[in-house]
Amino acid sequence: MHDVAFCGNAGDAQLAPAVQFFVSAENSVFLVVINGAGLHQDFEQAATSGNTCEAEKVARSWLSYVSDQVFSRHQSCRSILVATHRDTAEKNKTFDQDSKRLAELCLELQAAYPAAKLRTEPVFINALDRKEGRSTLWSRVLGGAAWLLKGQMVPKFINTCSDFMEQYTSISSTAQWCSYEEFVALPMVKDLTRDQRSSAFASLRKMGYVILLPNGTIIMKPKWFAAAASLTL
Repeated sequence: MHDVAFCGNAGDAQLAPAVQFFVSAENSVFLVVINGAGLHQDFEQAATSGNTCEAEKVARSWLSYVSDQVFSRHQSCRSILVATHRDTAEKNKTFDQDSKRLAELCLELQAAYPAAKLRTEPVFINALDRKEGRSTLWSRVLGGAAWLLKGQMVPKFINTCSDFMEQYTSISSTAQWCSYEEFVALPMVKDLTRDQRSSAFASLRKMGYVILLPNGTIIMKPKWFAAAASLTL
């Protein structure tokens, strides 16, 4: 049971209200994304001017936020540093230097933000490579999820609820949000016991299928909610 959150260049404080619902799952894998092409040169230039390079600022901003969230909410998490634009680095013949700097940055961040549980090995990918880049990244995500779950067994009715939500979110005519009373009336949970309903709801929240807002509203389509929230910023 886990949620996957992408932490990219928009690591500004004003985005916190919009992303807080995506970093509140009990078990979360966080992907902190930076531009890896030219990273070595950016570090050198920043050091010369006495500043911090943009990639490091982004990573520290998000890892600081993640650390605060997991500490205050008593969550479990795993973070992965992801560098993009590998193809550009290879084209410009800076890949070796950028990779070395990326590994050094990852170790520094791991020491600075222990609560974020940053994986020691970063990932350097071409984000446009849907085959190799995606498979490499997804294998790391699955590894992080497995590390979090540590072999926990999932009841069959939880899997049934997960399968239902996969179909639910793919149908445009289904409701984007509902109340808890409407939620427990859904086909996947209406025949469950009260305890099973509570477990199902909690598990779907952990896995990121639903989001519970402070006013009690249940977001049934997190991707829709994320898109709607981004338009209001």
